[in-house]
Amino acid sequence: MAAMPSKPSPAAPLTLDTPAHGARPRRRMWLVGAALATGIPLAGHATLGLYLDRLERGLSRRAALPCEVASVEAGLTGTLRLRGVKLGQLFAAEVVEVSTSWRSVLSGRMQIDEVRVEAPRLAISVSPDGSSDLARLLTQLASGRALGRGAPAARARRPMTPRRILVSEGDLTVTVAGVGSLRAQDVELLPSPAGVRAIVGRVRLSAALRGACQAPPCGSELARLELELGRAAADLALPSMTASRIVAVGGRGTLTVGQAVLALSAVSVARMDPLAPLSARLTIDDRGAPRALELSARAHPVPAVALAGQRIPLWPLAALAPTWLSTDDGHFTGELALARGRALGIAAAGHLEGARLDHPVLAATPVIVAADLDLAATVQPAKDATLGAAPGAARGFDLSLAGSLTMGAAQVAGTVEAHRGASLAAALDLSLAPAPCQSLLASVPRALVQPLEGLELSGETGGRLRVEIDTAAPLGEGSEIVADLLGSGCRARSEPVAADVASLLGSREHTFADGSRAAVGPGVGAWVELRSLPAHVDGAFVAAEDARFFSHRGFDLTQIARSLEIDLRESRLARGGSTISQQLIKNEFLDGRRSAARKLTEAILTWRLEARLDKRQILERYLNIIELGPSIWGLPAAAQHWFGVAPRQLSVRQAAFLAALTPEPTTMTRRIRAAGELDRASATRLDTVLRAMKRHGLIDKEEYEAARHDDLDFRSAALRGDAAGAARRAEPPRR
Repeated sequence: MAAMPSKPSPAAPLTLDTPAHGARPRRRMWLVGAALATGIPLAGHATLGLYLDRLERGLSRRAALPCEVASVEAGLTGTLRLRGVKLGQLFAAEVVEVSTSWRSVLSGRMQIDEVRVEAPRLAISVSPDGSSDLARLLTQLASGRALGRGAPAARARRPMTPRRILVSEGDLTVTVAGVGSLRAQDVELLPSPAGVRAIVGRVRLSAALRGACQAPPCGSELARLELELGRAAADLALPSMTASRIVAVGGRGTLTVGQAVLALSAVSVARMDPLAPLSARLTIDDRGAPRALELSARAHPVPAVALAGQRIPLWPLAALAPTWLSTDDGHFTGELALARGRALGIAAAGHLEGARLDHPVLAATPVIVAADLDLAATVQPAKDATLGAAPGAARGFDLSLAGSLTMGAAQVAGTVEAHRGASLAAALDLSLAPAPCQSLLASVPRALVQPLEGLELSGETGGRLRVEIDTAAPLGEGSEIVADLLGSGCRARSEPVAADVASLLGSREHTFADGSRAAVGPGVGAWVELRSLPAHVDGAFVAAEDARFFSHRGFDLTQIARSLEIDLRESRLARGGSTISQQLIKNEFLDGRRSAARKLTEAILTWRLEARLDKRQILERYLNIIELGPSIWGLPAAAQHWFGVAPRQLSVRQAAFLAALTPEPTTMTRRIRAAGELDRASATRLDTVLRAMKRHGLIDKEEYEAARHDDLDFRSAALRGDAAGAARRAEPPRR
């Protein structure tokens, strides 16, 4: 072969001498050979040089990418070898060998028979909408104007489709920016009017899932797939480069998530219908136990992935799970689906078991989950403004969730609709299907209800709950909670061993919040009976803490809704919604941790308290153990500490002050001692209690005005914080 630059000068004309008569046949043969050996290749070079020049300029202009060919060679049989072929950063190959007829070369029309490529490399960039720069380039070239402006329309649009394209040496290497790479051996492409069929030998695929990039360092690798397939074939539509049919078999590889490496085997991939999703079957190694999985994926109308299988192990997800969720022994049987467009869609249907939840907000000890679930949720960016002005501030969202959760006999179904933008609006609807009360109690993980050991129930119950929140509404009007009980109701056959509320009727050892212990009950120490108190004393605590105490059954949904609204407005736990009954249960039987387990146990014990004690017994016990200053326990000790009087001698203003202490006894005491008198914030709280007493009819207008201007007469020892002059509590006689 003769080699020359990609843009050669026109070949010199051939000049031949006339041969002698006797040698004419032999000389004719020589001339034919010379012409074939030199003239035709040189003429081909000239024509090809002009064509390549037009091709480079046309491709560069049409594709907006620089087109380069280092050199070109021509062979006797119409074979053209292009070396060092590059198309911008998108495509490169060491050699592109084109087999064509010399007649088509000399005429300027490239009728290609076969293309052989050595070591081709594609570097593809994929946009968020799923389109690629390769597909965009092919679309541009398919317009038919790539040969230049001077080409006639009919000629420019004449296809130059080869019969087949082979990777003759080396592998086809494809890299997709931000995703991974593919390396294929024995590649054969068979073009057709509809597109191209790709037949590939061994394929090695490497892909990575990366996290979102919020701030440097970003885009950390969350998971990596390494896969090898024995054989693959696909029908690709042009110019979109979408696969209508795919078959791949003989696969094996690994999936790495964090430090977990999951072995994959028996991998096969198929899609025989252009409208169907891509499906894959494989077997994973679950620490020695094989698990068969089925995967499906589609790109349109939005990218989506679904996974289905029996006892799918969750331990490979440990690196992606939050620290409070342990997936080490977890398995899922069923189907998981994820779709990502403008909205993120998540669906799960199946059985979850073995996952461990370990978070102080849930319970003091880990909770092992076993549940059937059928959930579907969508999350998308809210239409209104960003929540904060700082870079990287969280954007608002719209959430829609519907589904059901079954744990034992407990079947809960519901919906959640939430909008978080400049304000928060949410609606929660839940329903608990009626079921035997004891079965419902047994369905709750033991870690959540451990203090209820020994409680046995009869009857049947269920219920409905609706919660609405709108922080854009005026304060006090942006929340509502409605609850309805269903069924015959629950009755107790036996009480909890360690939390029998009937023990509160007598004397029992009580553990105070500071860890001290003492016997508390009627007739012990300085116990005060409710009947000995003026109405304004116990009334002050009811007005300040639980205005509907004598009318509710242990729970005040109005106050719970208002507290929830305030907490959400201020993004903190700013206000409690517990009733006096709930506070008594918390102080007598539970620790001070704020958790779902404590609230659940508190609710059940409050139900038992209201069923077995009357309101006055509950209030009396509450007033004798409540904290009304740093380690000042009970109304008798508080009256003596702050004012040096007995509870029955407290004035309206003094009673209101003690009631005002209940939400923050330590903090309010610290402020008063720092000021040496009633500070402004504490005075405001005291006035709030006095207004509540007047509003509920405990005092009239004259008593209210008098109490506002009355003197508290603090003991000097209380203002100094002198513990020696204060009775912390009445010490009971030791038995």
